[in-house]
Amino acid sequence: MKRLIISGLFLIAIASFTVTAAKLKGNNGHLQDTASDTIVRQPFFRIAPFRLNILSPSSGVQFYREGIVFLSNTKTEARVVPDHVSFGKTEAYYAKLVDTVLVDRAIFPSSQSFTFPADAMTFNQDYTEMYFSRLPDNKNPEKIYYAQFKPGKNEKGEWKIDNHPLSFCNDASTYTHPALSADGNMIIFSSNKKGSEGRFDLFITRKEGINWSVPENLGNHINTSGNELFPFLDSENNLFFSSDGHKGFGGYDLFICRYNGKGWDNPANLSQHVNTANDELAFTLNRTDGKSAFFTSRQLSWKQPMQLLRITFENPYALRQITELSKALAYIAFPYEPAEEKTAAIYLQKTEPQAENMIKEPDTKEIKSVEIPEKTQPEPEKKIIAEPVRQPAKVETKTETLKATVPESDSVKDVVVYRVQFVANSKPKGSYQITINGVVYNTYEYLYNGMYRSCAGEFNNLRQAINLQNLMRKEGHSEAFVVAFKNNERSLDPALFR
Repeated sequence: MKRLIISGLFLIAIASFTVTAAKLKGNNGHLQDTASDTIVRQPFFRIAPFRLNILSPSSGVQFYREGIVFLSNTKTEARVVPDHVSFGKTEAYYAKLVDTVLVDRAIFPSSQSFTFPADAMTFNQDYTEMYFSRLPDNKNPEKIYYAQFKPGKNEKGEWKIDNHPLSFCNDASTYTHPALSADGNMIIFSSNKKGSEGRFDLFITRKEGINWSVPENLGNHINTSGNELFPFLDSENNLFFSSDGHKGFGGYDLFICRYNGKGWDNPANLSQHVNTANDELAFTLNRTDGKSAFFTSRQLSWKQPMQLLRITFENPYALRQITELSKALAYIAFPYEPAEEKTAAIYLQKTEPQAENMIKEPDTKEIKSVEIPEKTQPEPEKKIIAEPVRQPAKVETKTETLKATVPESDSVKDVVVYRVQFVANSKPKGSYQITINGVVYNTYEYLYNGMYRSCAGEFNNLRQAINLQNLMRKEGHSEAFVVAFKNNERSLDPALFR
């Protein structure tokens, strides 16, 4: 029954989207909403329940070779149960994925009984090395261990597990949920060790020869007074994780932080396309093809078992650069960024409530082993009405004067200017100066979708604005893009970008 209910919710959501899209379809086949200046990111993916029970202490699964690793009970797998096993026991299994079905189930290869959480495993690119969480004994919290795969005959082999945890797991703190980068040089993990912002924070350690560096906290722009758990790094080191401390829609939500080459930018909620009023946990993505991912949804009441969900990438109308699931998720998580310079390809429609309209309370519960603390329902904060924040149109520079193209009078109609948006903040910053390629620009700030957006430059020619956008990206503003204003108000008319 619970699966039918969840499936029904997804069908209702899909049907709702289809009807809304049909109502809003305008000229040139683009979805438009003339009453709302709002971009809605097409999800470009499908989420559906996956028929696999999640057994404790796992909260999810992990991709491994052509399939996934998960915990299962040997009693339910009669064809692999030894004769002397009568009651069954929990073991790690591996099975290949064929669409929505698991085939060729086999006990995960190991020289010892492998009963550790599948979602707390992480592998290198060729699956010859593994880092995972386990309890050293009944008295100590879990630590992170290393294992190496030793091939055997007939393409079989076993994992040789180190007797001791990684060297930095050297105190009474919990070290769990390791996430290895694609190049094998970084591990991000969750811990309540000294230096945490809240209960559990995300830390990073880097490979130094055969050892790992002293862990560093990822900072208070990522970590909160609550819990940050289940980190995952995609092939470009973008960071996914679950948190109950950032603004969201329920208990734990899934977030993404973009990697900028040196560290990680501010996190963004994966939106209501992914997150719900329940806990969303244990996100993991197939780095081999980048087309599918898993995560788990758990009711806050704990009355129902956890539901495993699978995300599959779909590309019916995707823009050119959206070629895999990770980029599609980032696309909906950052509503203030366009996919390309030609925003005529962006689809518009009315949105659901934004993540800014919900806020969570800090978690105060203890966490033991890999159990996830309960989270109470969040209280909604007062909605912010999206209105343009006018700034002086005239721009003075030290090396160049940019003439304003927007008249001071609102009585003049159909005046279009282009600016380059480069940052969004939850609080207003007002006007300030920014230097790009030797030219000093004053900024223009406006309120949109609950965020304060800062722009530089002011042009009546799209090409000039694109040139400034490209210069800003070269100078470190990787998220810079062109926005259009008609009569001093943000316009999403695709015709303005042709």
